[in-house]
Amino acid sequence: MIIPFLIEPNLKDTIWCNQVCSGIEIAIAERGYDAFPLDGKAYQSFDYKAFFKGEPPLLLLFGTSPSWLLPAIQFFFQNDIGIILLGKSPLDATELRGQITFNFEKSILQLLDYLASCNCNKTALYGVFQNSTS
Repeated sequence: MIIPFLIEPNLKDTIWCNQVCSGIEIAIAERGYDAFPLDGKAYQSFDYKAFFKGEPPLLLLFGTSPSWLLPAIQFFFQNDIGIILLGKSPLDATELRGQITFNFEKSILQLLDYLASCNCNKTALYGVFQNSTS
């Protein structure tokens, strides 16, 4: 079975995204499946009917910007393609088949522990990307 996944174009070349996607591909391979990345810029022109060929139309979607996620989620919902979203949804979850979120609190605590182990005991600033669902 081939599991397609779609990545928001703005995230595609980031270190964070590459690490997340590498983990996804490893997890998919460990279960005996193949991962198939879709082009985030051209997802609307992809031939999903030919790709799924009678299989349940379901894909993984990875993005953080509402300006990209909203049209993508609506496109797949209107075309009866199920979505498992990796991240936080800017929409009502009824348009999703599933959602995998990240443990941000644990991640921040791990980061603080790492900084403390490097003798950085004072954190001056944490920023939040304003165009992110996270």
